[in-house]
Amino acid sequence: MKGAELIFAPLGGCREIGMNLNAYGYGPPEDRRWIVVDVGVTFGDDSTPGVDLIMPDPVYLESFADQIEAIILTHAHEDHIGAIGWLWPRLRAPIYATPFTAYLVAEKLRERGIGDEAPLHIMQLRERRAFGPFEIEMVTLTHSIPEPNGLAIRTPLGLILHTGDWKIDPDPIIGEDFDQAKIEELGREGILAMVCDSTNVFEEGEAGSEGMAREALRRAVAEQTGRVAITSFASNVRACSQPAKPPGRMTGRSAWSAAQCCASSALRNLSGCSRVSTSSTRKMQPTCRISTFSISAPAVRVSPTRPWRVSREETIRL
Repeated sequence: MKGAELIFAPLGGCREIGMNLNAYGYGPPEDRRWIVVDVGVTFGDDSTPGVDLIMPDPVYLESFADQIEAIILTHAHEDHIGAIGWLWPRLRAPIYATPFTAYLVAEKLRERGIGDEAPLHIMQLRERRAFGPFEIEMVTLTHSIPEPNGLAIRTPLGLILHTGDWKIDPDPIIGEDFDQAKIEELGREGILAMVCDSTNVFEEGEAGSEGMAREALRRAVAEQTGRVAITSFASNVRACSQPAKPPGRMTGRSAWSAAQCCASSALRNLSGCSRVSTSSTRKMQPTCRISTFSISAPAVRVSPTRPWRVSREETIRL
């Protein structure tokens, strides 16, 4: 295509933890098609008093929302799907996710009153599907939640590997092993760019396997009780991941991720068979209040009562 460009526009999640929203565009400026990867939140801290959730500002995409082929979600953690119910009405593109992620997204859409309006489609693990000029392949990775995927994004100008959250875990608690064979195959095919998301990647040392956390928890229980009498974290996750049953106790406006729900379930089992106090159990359960919120662009936070704006358009031509 004459004058075609391949564009990467990170509207959230770039050089920060959370609030992931990445857009890829292909084509000439006057006829460009887009996909959006993840629509997440980040959480307020001491620097944002009174604000619990912060979301990316999609105003850059709104002016050509009809050119978005799909919103594709890599996995079900809040920093990758938490804003979908709030921001979908401004993008209105079909949503694609693996079964577990789609199950949680459907609840978020229902809570916002758009469950029957937003088209939500299942993509199976390792599935390969075309979206306009993009061909997307789900690549199995390892992370602390079921069905974490990277995306192999094939375009006429080259292949991009978008990882989502990941690490190379030799002993994952849940899910399948890291698909090393597929990654090596993509390397031989030739990767134009790797867009990589991994918390604490700049910390020196080895993070270790998620399996180490499981064994540490078993040892802690054994030391307190003299016996191992806890339902394993992995068993709780498997129970939570069954589509036929609600994952954990996700009621009202709680926006826990699946892994957090299962951690809560594991803690309830733990408190029944060891000396963990009720107060400490409550303290360890994450909450997600939505009292007030702001929407942010890469360099500015704006109130929802003020006009939407973007302070900086940050795009990379690949």
